[in-house]
Amino acid sequence: MHAKAAFGSQRVRRIGAEDIAEFNGMLRERGCSPSTRAKHLRVLGACLQAAVFYRFTDSNPVRELPPAQRPRPERKEAAYFENSELPRLFAHLKAEPYRSLCLVALKTGMRQGELVALRWSDVDLDGAVARVRSSFTGGTLGTPKNRERRDVDLITDVVEVLECLRGNNFGLRDDLVFPGESGQRFISAQVLLRRHLYPAMAAAGILRVGPTYEKRTFHSFRHTFAKRALESGAQITWLSRHLATHRSR
Repeated sequence: MHAKAAFGSQRVRRIGAEDIAEFNGMLRERGCSPSTRAKHLRVLGACLQAAVFYRFTDSNPVRELPPAQRPRPERKEAAYFENSELPRLFAHLKAEPYRSLCLVALKTGMRQGELVALRWSDVDLDGAVARVRSSFTGGTLGTPKNRERRDVDLITDVVEVLECLRGNNFGLRDDLVFPGESGQRFISAQVLLRRHLYPAMAAAGILRVGPTYEKRTFHSFRHTFAKRALESGAQITWLSRHLATHRSR
């Protein structure tokens, strides 16, 4: 670890803001990117804050580093699918409920965990709305991200997809809209990606790395929805509410 090499033999009380600035400069000279330097400073800051808590020192010099000297990681543009790629992708994405899951994600911007946890009791096809009340993430069923419960309006295409899916599966109110296979309660993220989405992308000639030089995943459907909505003239305030990208107060 760079910090251990720089400060391992130095008394904590003798480390000052100028030492942190020098450490930051050293990382820059070694070719570390702003995001990597920020990561090292976060770890070092956490260690020094623990030293303050246990009274080995009186202050945390990382927090004293002037804002102008703090590394500013560049925000990377999220990965998305090109409009021309989508017909090819869905031509090879045939197995249900994975095809419908991806299609609804593309046309609503809902997160993977929200869709996996969605039950028919959360869906009002007559009212064309899906009520996001829970999320299945990391093997755990909980509240949506940021604890943001919301209603998502469904366009006609999505209503038709869900009507077809429900008709084929005879879904009851408490049944999952997108059930896992082989009796699994929830769809496995690994199965979704490695057995369905990624093979369909490969068969369609769609590269994992997209136009933004970021790898495309299931989450790319959400970014694609946002991109297309803005290109169609949607207001950013509406999109933020729809996607629940703001934090609850």
